[in-house]
Amino acid sequence: MLWLLFCLTRSAAAPAEGGSLAVTMEVSPEMVRPGDLLFVTVTATNRGDEPVLLSTWYGRELSTLGYELIHQESRYSFHWRGGQASGAAGTKWLPPGESRLVVCDALEFPPADHFSRDFWAELLASRGRPYLRATLRQRKTEPREVSIAGPEMVARPKAEAEWLGRLFAESARRRAHGGMPEGFDLVRPHPADFGLASLCASGEVVSSLLSAEAKLSAGSLRDVVRLTNAMRAIYQGETEPARLDAVGDLLGWLDGLPEIERHYFAMRIVSWCANRGPWERPVFDLEAEILGRLPERCYGHEDYRAYWRGQLTGGCPPFAEYLEELERDAP
Repeated sequence: MLWLLFCLTRSAAAPAEGGSLAVTMEVSPEMVRPGDLLFVTVTATNRGDEPVLLSTWYGRELSTLGYELIHQESRYSFHWRGGQASGAAGTKWLPPGESRLVVCDALEFPPADHFSRDFWAELLASRGRPYLRATLRQRKTEPREVSIAGPEMVARPKAEAEWLGRLFAESARRRAHGGMPEGFDLVRPHPADFGLASLCASGEVVSSLLSAEAKLSAGSLRDVVRLTNAMRAIYQGETEPARLDAVGDLLGWLDGLPEIERHYFAMRIVSWCANRGPWERPVFDLEAEILGRLPERCYGHEDYRAYWRGQLTGGCPPFAEYLEELERDAP
């Protein structure tokens, strides 16, 4: 049991009603610094003899997914907020003996507007590890919960921590005033597209963060910054050859990441491509390659990659022609 809790990518399982459904959570990385992301996957496995009905979407924005960080040395726990969106999630039968990835998420550790709160200072100063609890909710069933030992939290160098604290405080101040900055480019990749959802849209704040990539300590915050810079190079590079080179560099870097992180970033990239990506050759190259880096089965899709291929080609006939040409010329 201790190995399950403290291996490099930890996991824990909790049986659901009747013991037929096991809900397993994995997190990565093992160690985080303030401002990093913690990547989370939740998998449901049917260990019974009958099919089990599962939601096809568990999301914080629909309040069907919740997280709580519990630390025994603190009087408080931390809940990651969901959105206020309305919507309906479908359901699908999970056959006996089969598993389905139902969550692939990233948690800001902590969100920018909580960076200097006491809870996180207490966590940083403590010796014990917190526990992370995930709760999945769906209609007509009891909530399913699973808990796991959280990551070790370590300090950033003092100067870096102070600078980041000031930057995130300015981000929180600007978010409190609401609204988009004048001239904001809705298409250009933003750190929020890749997990930093609490970061404001201010060009000054974002530019300060992105320009500090080389100065940031190794970790998932620096990974988000690197990914955003790479995506901007693909989106607005000076020449097409430079943009195509940026695609290759990004894909090579992604392939070196842990699987949970790679899957999450690939899902965020394909979402940007489908919803905002321009119809241009460098973006088409990225789309064609990123499909193979998505998880194979996810949410309610038996073939998650085929689902996204349909989304990309259905909304963009030129990309459909591009794929057909690639497949025709393949050896």
